Amino acid sequence: MPPASASRRLSCELAAIRCRDAVAARGEFVGFGRDLEADVRACLTRELLDEPVHSKVLGVASAVDGTYAAFYRVDAAKLAKNEFSYGRDLAFADGAPGRWRAGAYAWEDPSWDVRQRPWLRRCGAEAAWSRPYEDPATGELLESFVAPVLRDGAVAAVVIAGTFRVDARAAKRPLAPEWISLEDPKLRSRLLYPNPVCFLTTSALAGDVWKKNVMTISWLTCLNNEGDVLLSLNTKRHSAAAVLSGRPFGLSVPTSDLASLVLKVGGCSGRSVDKFATVEGLDAVAPADDDAPRPGNAFSALMDDDSDSEDDAAAGPGPEPAAFFVEGCVARLTCRVTKRRDGGDASHHVLVARIEAASVREDYWAAGKMFCARHGAPPFLTFLGSQKF
Repeated sequence: MPPASASRRLSCELAAIRCRDAVAARGEFVGFGRDLEADVRACLTRELLDEPVHSKVLGVASAVDGTYAAFYRVDAAKLAKNEFSYGRDLAFADGAPGRWRAGAYAWEDPSWDVRQRPWLRRCGAEAAWSRPYEDPATGELLESFVAPVLRDGAVAAVVIAGTFRVDARAAKRPLAPEWISLEDPKLRSRLLYPNPVCFLTTSALAGDVWKKNVMTISWLTCLNNEGDVLLSLNTKRHSAAAVLSGRPFGLSVPTSDLASLVLKVGGCSGRSVDKFATVEGLDAVAPADDDAPRPGNAFSALMDDDSDSEDDAAAGPGPEPAAFFVEGCVARLTCRVTKRRDGGDASHHVLVARIEAASVREDYWAAGKMFCARHGAPPFLTFLGSQKF
């Protein structure tokens, strides 16, 4: 099989976008089957018709009912004998939960459901190359181009184009856990149910440059299931003005393996040091698939925050930065202050913030609704005072 050259990959992307648009125009996202053969074939590029790929060439799967229609590269002679094998022959296949067929070959397995395939299950809202996944027949590690078909903002179907083997070295590296976006506001606040220590990241203008800061904070709690959070912030904190500005700020939830980093960040002030330049192991990360600024600010019980910027001062500050987060954490929340409450002492702001967006690493999200450390995973941090967790 020829390698996945740049032109072959572009050919897959073009075919997938064509097929996605055809499926979206169809307006129906269930019952995918033989009636789609002509439509899918019309989306194939000449390169996909002429040059074989590993297995799947182009197809679409319903995220609603699990029906599936696709062209594959198979061994037609073996399929005629009801024996399955990949090959160089182009054949149309269709399936539904529990069954799959291509030509004369039919296969049944009550446990099979295309909706459980990693390339569909992990498909986001934008077309992209999938994370490596195992072929169910050969066990080889593969990648494909996937394009979601959205209905009311949700993935209703996924188009898949091309299958290429992933370098063997990638198979030896453990795949990073996927991030799950929490679209239901009632689930977002659950990331703070354990009352974990958090990194709080902000951006603030210093002249014509956006400065980034990070602080640690533990005095926060959920107010309701609608995503409102109550936090207490020392008025002397370097990050206080940025939090009060109404701009979005980030909360990142670290685990016990980052305890020393939490203490380092909380032990210095962004007024006097650039934390991202001086604190070893401290890195900023933008939201997935986004361009965003990098962190800055300090810890409520320990100390202050930091600054860092790569903006060109001559170009001006640019648009308001998006929230950003600390690398290595297991949950990320984008928040914005909505109310300032009376009742705190003169040295603390008592604030209500709304969680506007949240995501969590899949290995810390149980049963689709609980934020917890799985067995053997590093737990969250609870601050006990005196720099102890």
